[in-house]
Amino acid sequence: MTTDLRWAALTALVALFGPACVTGYEDGLGYRARQAVLRNDVDAFEALMAEASEEKPRSPLMQPQRTVLTHFLGLAGSPRFFPIIEEWRAKGWVSDNLTCAIHRARYRHTRSSDPGEAERAAQVCLERARAAAYSTDRAWEVEACLDEAPFLTETSTTALMPYLEVVTEVTEPRALRRALLEGMTKVYLQDVYIRSTNDPERPREGHRAQAEAQMNATAARFVGIVEAARAGGDVALLASGTTSGALELERAFLTDRRSFLYDYAFAGGDPELRDLAFAWVRAMKARQKEPRLESLGLWDRTREPAKDAYWYGCLGDAEVHAVFGSARVAVQPVRAKAPVTPAEVAARCGAGAAPERVMGPFPMQATLRGSVTASVAAHREVERVRLDMKPTLRL
Repeated sequence: MTTDLRWAALTALVALFGPACVTGYEDGLGYRARQAVLRNDVDAFEALMAEASEEKPRSPLMQPQRTVLTHFLGLAGSPRFFPIIEEWRAKGWVSDNLTCAIHRARYRHTRSSDPGEAERAAQVCLERARAAAYSTDRAWEVEACLDEAPFLTETSTTALMPYLEVVTEVTEPRALRRALLEGMTKVYLQDVYIRSTNDPERPREGHRAQAEAQMNATAARFVGIVEAARAGGDVALLASGTTSGALELERAFLTDRRSFLYDYAFAGGDPELRDLAFAWVRAMKARQKEPRLESLGLWDRTREPAKDAYWYGCLGDAEVHAVFGSARVAVQPVRAKAPVTPAEVAARCGAGAAPERVMGPFPMQATLRGSVTASVAAHREVERVRLDMKPTLRL
């Protein structure tokens, strides 16, 4: 639908239902609270909350007091913020369950103007999460306090050291350590395809440069966090807490014809790092399907068995089409129950295969496909790569 058609439809709706709809919206608590935030009008909120406390919800989903509080969080940098919050809390208008939401907002609005106050707010969230991790009936609060918390996502690796010390301390609650890891590493990257969709007018090369810069910076930060957290010696915990970040990086890297898991899967000199690649996949497979990561093939049981395996690939010569500039390569996938040497894989692949033409191990066949594609495309400098996958051999 074009812009003109959208405006025509909106005009027709206003004409049909009359100005009462617009007036009703502008009279609503949410609208007036939002306008007060835009005006930086702290005084308006005392009257708005008093009104919300007397308003009777017209449905179970309506929560007038929470609506006003949610907008008031936009003024969390004000020196009057906490006195007003405490006044509302004393009157029973603000639930104790919203403590972390309040202090997360306080951190976000004071981290530049008052670092000391921002740090205090972050510590409140950390302590609430720690207490909740020891409790069975408040386990939900661990995630509420730490999931995508600004003091975990918007800081440098150096600034995260106090939280990494908690992660590596084995006496701390396991749920707390895992939530901290996920809070530090869970990201949503904008690859070149997403950027092009959101801004189709901009040249694709500009989108590609921005996407690569974001991926590289995020990957460097992620690797730094993983290296620091390895001091705890718990690979299962480390993998569980960082799997979302690792596989989001893999998804984005594959759109750039690279593989983030490649270096981990090939870390032959460090079995712990190699195991991480498999543990990330194993942890994500056990979770509910995430549409954002569906392209990785983790939940496709027709291609990826429920049990883990070590995937290798014997590569044939890449044939480049002289006219279309695309490459075609034959791949013999090999699935093993345990790690094996490239020479053992080459022997299984048949005559002519050499250990240096073997790629792997990878956690899943989809990763093998993506890594072969990225490797051939980078080596031959072509845009498209076609893989001719032979029937899987087993070791």
